Amino acid sequence: MPTTERRFRLIEITPGGLTGHYAPGARALATHRALDEFVAELDEGGVVLDAREAIDGEFGLVLRSPYVDPYLEPGVITNCHGLPRDALGAVARGFWGSDAEVMMETSPTCPFTGFDTVALDLYVAFWQAHGARVARRRDGELVWVNSPSPAESA
Repeated sequence: MPTTERRFRLIEITPGGLTGHYAPGARALATHRALDEFVAELDEGGVVLDAREAIDGEFGLVLRSPYVDPYLEPGVITNCHGLPRDALGAVARGFWGSDAEVMMETSPTCPFTGFDTVALDLYVAFWQAHGARVARRRDGELVWVNSPSPAESA
């Protein structure tokens, strides 16, 4: 039984645990054991993104992935601090070294960097393209849209 007023729009499952996004810029972190509690607080239409296998298969995705703001309008990309890409790249190389090159990669299907913040639809598309499992809450139930969760396959 949920004990808070929060309602998650996005729950991310990663090797490190859970992240629940419940307001612009507001997140709750927990271990995998809290998944049922988090799902109980998921908005209707909210997303569960299980990126464990994708990250285990290609850890560089953690660097390449943009930040997410599930409260942005669909399709919105906000550039990191409004800096032009070349200036951002120079600053990033100073802090991150060679990892900055991975974080600065873009493609026609992913026109954002690992420093940018994107809307939920773009974030889900990025992770789905890399093998993450995605579910949406429909009529109070989780419906996996691209593959079953490990718990459902067992």
